[in-house]
Amino acid sequence: MYKLALSWCVGALIWMHAGTVLAQTAHFPEVPELRSAVEFWKRIYIEVPSSGGLLHDSRHLGVVYEVLSLDESQSRASQKKAVERARTRWTGALKHLAAGDSPDAVGMRRIVEQFRVELGRTPRPGDYADAGTRIRFQRGQRDKFKAGLVRAGAHETYIRSVLRERGLPQDLAYLPHVESSFQTHAESKYGAAGMWQFMPATGRRFLAVNQLLDERLDPRRSSQAAAQLLANNYAKLGSWPLALTAYNHGAAGMRRAVKKVGTTNLGVIWKNYDGRSFGFASRNFYAQFLAARQVAKDAEKYFGDVVRQEPIHRQVLTLPFYADVQSLARRWGMPVAQLRELNPAIRDVVWTGGKRLPRDYRLNVPMGDVSAWLATIPATERHTEQVRLREHTVARGENLAGIAARYATSVRRLVELNGLANANRIYPGQRLELSVLDKAGRAAVAVALSLKASRPKPKTDTADATLVVAKLTLSRKLGDSVHAEKSIAKPIRKPVVRVVSTPPALLPIEKPDSAELSSAVSLGLPPARLANSKWRRIVTGFVVVDSGETLGHFADWLEVSTRQLRKLNNLSRARPLRIGQRLKLDFARVSSEVLIRKRLEYHDTLEKAFLADYRITGTLDHTVKRGDSLWSLSHGLYAVPSWLMHRYNPRAEPSRVELGTRITVPLIEKIIASSS
Repeated sequence: MYKLALSWCVGALIWMHAGTVLAQTAHFPEVPELRSAVEFWKRIYIEVPSSGGLLHDSRHLGVVYEVLSLDESQSRASQKKAVERARTRWTGALKHLAAGDSPDAVGMRRIVEQFRVELGRTPRPGDYADAGTRIRFQRGQRDKFKAGLVRAGAHETYIRSVLRERGLPQDLAYLPHVESSFQTHAESKYGAAGMWQFMPATGRRFLAVNQLLDERLDPRRSSQAAAQLLANNYAKLGSWPLALTAYNHGAAGMRRAVKKVGTTNLGVIWKNYDGRSFGFASRNFYAQFLAARQVAKDAEKYFGDVVRQEPIHRQVLTLPFYADVQSLARRWGMPVAQLRELNPAIRDVVWTGGKRLPRDYRLNVPMGDVSAWLATIPATERHTEQVRLREHTVARGENLAGIAARYATSVRRLVELNGLANANRIYPGQRLELSVLDKAGRAAVAVALSLKASRPKPKTDTADATLVVAKLTLSRKLGDSVHAEKSIAKPIRKPVVRVVSTPPALLPIEKPDSAELSSAVSLGLPPARLANSKWRRIVTGFVVVDSGETLGHFADWLEVSTRQLRKLNNLSRARPLRIGQRLKLDFARVSSEVLIRKRLEYHDTLEKAFLADYRITGTLDHTVKRGDSLWSLSHGLYAVPSWLMHRYNPRAEPSRVELGTRITVPLIEKIIASSS
């Protein structure tokens, strides 16, 4: 009886395992058209180290011209020249075949046979001529794949738990082998980062990617985001081959491919779709996944015993205050390096003390008594606000190197402090944070504010316009400004200033729904129905571009490509969007209501960030002159955010205001706080 029960249990386990294998196979079918591509990628993962590679046909991966071994002692440039010499040699051989020469005469019988298998017919001269333009080099990854198997041990258990919670196929846990070899700090030349290789725009849909944090680098949070993105792709496309390809190419891109080819069969799409952005990486992404999955499942067969890393045990501590990360490590008797290893999402600006950890941040810590750890933090180190830094407003013609030299800092420090993706891409009007105010800086603030009592009253309706003068004086003492100096000085000429102790609701405005209230309302600013705002309104398929918006934002919100929007608006690649520009939209995928919601969520985030760093000190009146518009006043003369200008002038048109109209301009002031 015991043996019978045992046999039944073993049989049940085998049946369950077989069922799981069949389910995974059903989720990720072998696509006949991709068979050669899968075998190609298995060779890359198993046979060829990163010191060499395969010279191959980029469309027919079963055609491999040569296995190249490169001299690792040489520079990358020298290695690239060696690859180019081999490419030139094979291009010449293909020209001979295209000219009708015998394969034996040029040592190409093997290549002819590979083409015959790939094409399913005898190759023609034109096939060889075309192939001469498709010779590509793929570097091997055997050593990297093995290292990835080792690293995977630290993360696979957690990834599988996330997939299980979402009801997703467990084999998706092999995807980081394709993306990064499980390197948590991996960065691509295109800007993708982390184990799951999120691009910045995609990362921001699911993760915090800002000046302080880049959660793409956190293996757990990025795993949750990857699972969500994959689930979204599957819900939109209905099959895992398409959903996985969309991980690289985008769901909107795959929908276009399905529509153009007229099928959801990835093999047919792979063979026939010629979309401009459907390049080598997108076309072969599913084949790479299938190859990596096969190799990882049989790792011991290909690599022998692999000693995998142990999972890192951690727990989450939610900070109820702003905190200096160095102080936390000191109070907890923990090396900063240990805390940093557990929290790869925290940027250098926090580790070096330039900024604090934000309130409510979920900090990864070793296992222990979280409540006791929090109790060790004294009141003096439980900060209620973020560190405030000095700012420089970029003027036309400035570059980051010149700004760094002016303030005796480095380009790297400015990039770090401001979370810049590209050190060569700054724009006029952009505010760059510099460094924490020292004692001299705080003294200069006091001196500037004391001018209010000593300086003669300006010829305006009130002496409180001195506040603007004080700002200008302070900027010269610190070598810095809240606005560009022109923006501060110009309003002094002829403004009619109205002093207020708190920002008023200057005009009667219809009460908004609670869902439309941004954080600005809670701080006493005039509310507005932003969904119906002239600054955010959609009129006959057009919007007016606001500050902080790019073509990538609209493409992401509408689930279309930037190429499609450029074509729709006749825009060149070298021409960025301008504030105030009219942009035609494509609502084929997303309704106008969804766009409005996404757009408001984005701007609400910007408003909250602004109001954390600035306060409104009063208002002044500006009489509209020829050439003035709310756009030019907001982004030119006064350097006030457009949404804030709209709050005080809800009835004014953004791009056209009648001459003589009196516009209310809010005066803003940077909040300056000590670093303690």
